[in-house]
Amino acid sequence: MANTGITGMESSSSVSASDLDGRDWIMQYPFGWIEMWLSTTPVVAAGMVSFVLANLFYTATGVLSRLLSTSYNKMTLRDQHRWNSGWQRSAGGLMLGIRGFYALYDGLPADGLVWGTNSYLHQTAAFALGFFVFEVRDSLHLYLACGIFQETLVVHHSCGVVLYVVALATGAYHFPVAIVLIEEMCAPMVHLGWVLAKLHLDDHWVWDVNQSMLVVFWVICRNCMDIILWYYLISNFLEVVYGPTLAFVIIFPLLGLLSFVLNPFWLKLKILQFQKRNQKYGRGDKLVDAAQEDGAETKKTL
Repeated sequence: MANTGITGMESSSSVSASDLDGRDWIMQYPFGWIEMWLSTTPVVAAGMVSFVLANLFYTATGVLSRLLSTSYNKMTLRDQHRWNSGWQRSAGGLMLGIRGFYALYDGLPADGLVWGTNSYLHQTAAFALGFFVFEVRDSLHLYLACGIFQETLVVHHSCGVVLYVVALATGAYHFPVAIVLIEEMCAPMVHLGWVLAKLHLDDHWVWDVNQSMLVVFWVICRNCMDIILWYYLISNFLEVVYGPTLAFVIIFPLLGLLSFVLNPFWLKLKILQFQKRNQKYGRGDKLVDAAQEDGAETKKTL
């Protein structure tokens, strides 16, 4: 199997829009015009488009929020940065999640789990790399400018950069690193919960609904996705063992860190947010008082 490399796969430059039907052109060749404009490969174009889009989303969010939101203008610079970053991460997470779902729907490539790839999977890996590069840069900016260091988020995004660099450099594991992007679908609900809390609406039923949906989506899109991912890896274990050593040594531990450490830790935090919110507004005390009053009234009736 020829090594596809980080700059593009052998068939990328030979694919034309006329060779693809409408659906496949939308999903597999959206970076062709960038390729022709910059005289580069679709894979490099995908990474560049991702990074540029992330910057545009961040900037557009800041400009529109400053013009339209009085709450945004009352925030500290630190919270304004997190507001902009969160909406950018939400948009990027949705795009990556959709590409991950399509990869899972399309199924395992004919050449197998390790070496199986196509233009869509290759471009998806590059698109994800651009997203995670922006996220690492954004996290470093948040730390240097505001003194906020979000350890688990920095670890997650740094691992993402390493994961996709290795996948693109070795030309291996394009299918598993594409379907794992489904886990980014939770990003919009994570940020919406933070926004509602900043607007002092975390005692509102909207926060309850969003947080409940977040926990459900987290289990489905992350924990269940982990099961599907490891099903593919374990069921093709012999192919994995005889695959490239560098990819095996780096990609497997990174996926293990995500599946068995970060995702369970984050799920626990999301559930504990209910408890912290209830303590903040004394909801538990209110429920106890209401139960005691009901009990007293029942005794009086008897």
